[in-house]
Amino acid sequence: MEDLFELFIEAAEGGNSSRIAEFLDSGDIDVNYDSHGLHEGGTAFNVACDNGHLQVARLLLARGADINAKGSSGNTALHSACENGARDLARFLLLRGAALEAKNYDGLTPFHLAFSNGRLKMAQLLLDSGADVNTKDNEGNTPLHSTCEDSAPKSAEFLLRQGASLEEKNSDGYTPLLFACFNSDSAVSQVLLDGGADMNTTDGEGGTPLHYACSSKRPDVAQLLLDRGADMNATNDKDQTSLHWACMDGYPEVVSLLLDRGVDVEAMTNTKMTALELACSKNHFQVVWLLLSRHPWLVLGRQSIVEVQKKPKKQRMC
Repeated sequence: MEDLFELFIEAAEGGNSSRIAEFLDSGDIDVNYDSHGLHEGGTAFNVACDNGHLQVARLLLARGADINAKGSSGNTALHSACENGARDLARFLLLRGAALEAKNYDGLTPFHLAFSNGRLKMAQLLLDSGADVNTKDNEGNTPLHSTCEDSAPKSAEFLLRQGASLEEKNSDGYTPLLFACFNSDSAVSQVLLDGGADMNTTDGEGGTPLHYACSSKRPDVAQLLLDRGADMNATNDKDQTSLHWACMDGYPEVVSLLLDRGVDVEAMTNTKMTALELACSKNHFQVVWLLLSRHPWLVLGRQSIVEVQKKPKKQRMC
């Protein structure tokens, strides 16, 4: 019997309508037989739709196929059609009542898959049918989060025109702008800021977009935020400023940018560490000397810089 079911699934995969009809007419086949053990697609209907066979899909539905049956990854036929860009099939499924907001095992809806695969016309079809532009996956990410992770400014613009929320936070407390800054994406960051994103929003630990921008060796995103008025002295839950982050990561161009803007160089973390001390502790010598050249009066701990420099080399902190 298993061989018979496998042949049935293969007929669906190959788009063989007459063979499908023969199997169903025989009465030996359950139209909703789940092929997970044989095929990742699930039912014959899933397999047919995954391969874009509209006529087979029509036949199977007419014979009682479950339009919302899920494959091994939790995808429905509509998920597959949207992922593959099969708009005629997707339109047919929607007209037949396919669940627009069905989620697979990662929490992704058909709209997520259409959008993440660059199927903007498909995404528009789903939106016109009532899809939620702010739908979230299992990690709390919206499609706009995904565009920020994938560096897709045009896609971000599309979503904003459709009313996507700029301030939705995922499970880690990241807004799309925080994602974009984390990925050093100036193009997407600009789109979000032009759309009105909060440049001083914080993650679950108090980190701002500028904190994340300053954790990159490229200063362009940090400069963009500073030009828009981001608070460069904002602190996270550990009392760390953006300068602290730039010094810990050792990015002199970013440190120089912050110094040019008048950042507080004496701010201390909750462990009483200054930016200079953090740079020393990480052996970021270029950053250390940049700070000293710009602010030679800085103190390291309770000792003046002059005193530290006079110590034997092996006793120096950096």
